[in-house]
Amino acid sequence: MNVKMVTEEVEESSPGPTGQEAITVISSQSMNKKPMLLPKHVDAIDRYFIKDYDPYVNDDFHFIIRWQTNKENEATSDFIPFCHNIGEYTGVAPAGSLEKVQRGMQVPGNPLEVSGFQLFDTTGGSLMNSWQTPYREIKGGGQNVVFGYAYSEGPFLWRGRNSGIILQGEMQVPYFQTWKQEASTMTPVGQLSYIVYMLDTTTDITIAMVINAFDNREQLPKETVMHDTFVSFVSTHFSANRYITPVAESAGWRNKPNTGFELFAAAVTAGNISMIAEDINHTHQQQLSLNAADYCLKSVGILQETFRKPGDQVAMGMSFKDFSLYSI
Repeated sequence: MNVKMVTEEVEESSPGPTGQEAITVISSQSMNKKPMLLPKHVDAIDRYFIKDYDPYVNDDFHFIIRWQTNKENEATSDFIPFCHNIGEYTGVAPAGSLEKVQRGMQVPGNPLEVSGFQLFDTTGGSLMNSWQTPYREIKGGGQNVVFGYAYSEGPFLWRGRNSGIILQGEMQVPYFQTWKQEASTMTPVGQLSYIVYMLDTTTDITIAMVINAFDNREQLPKETVMHDTFVSFVSTHFSANRYITPVAESAGWRNKPNTGFELFAAAVTAGNISMIAEDINHTHQQQLSLNAADYCLKSVGILQETFRKPGDQVAMGMSFKDFSLYSI
């Protein structure tokens, strides 16, 4: 699920004719917030790791690793303890035995040739690396990692005029590197975002939104409506104000690596939901409800995703901590 720029080959459109930008800035500290998901203190980490589209347990957190398999044994790749210290690239260095808190799908030689993942306490890290991962065309996105939470019965969180949610956590992208063939038509892309899935209960249609915190391209992402072949979604970012309501304490959008955790927080209010539905209806000829009270929350998460052309390579290290969700 890419955060597209206007130069990419994607389906996109200007917002609907009657939409109005939500320009209010709120303070997370002064809001009357009700905790919905507090930071998860993980214990036995293997139960959280999910490969590709294997099933996971609802009403709990999960750490999904997609399209990170080994070239030599792609069909049988599974998670194994990962002993290389990848903290230099993710920005977090756990104390104690690395094999207790790190997993990968490939036997590591040089840590910059394979992908490795960390999960401990309320912190996670990911070094996504394409060198030993086969290139393939992936429908609807790129190689990705999702740390998230899915509901079996989604709560209705937009049933009041000023109601909504606040997503927040601390993130950093201390390492990003690309290797581009001369003939390639694009430089490899890496992104770090929040992702939200919602269900319109009047039509039984799922929609989504991507809130981008990091994209290595120079151009500021465009707020737009898109489709990833599965669902319609809106793409926005942490310096925008149409599909999210900015939170004063939050960092803004980044396109350069940074060392050190920063707070990324965004509110999605009932007004934002109505605007999202209106713009998707306008662009994709849907009949979504414009009443935010008709929507329930299906899942939330942190999405790391990379894109490349055949022969190109990309490596991206990121980490997060204290990911949480509040209703307002």
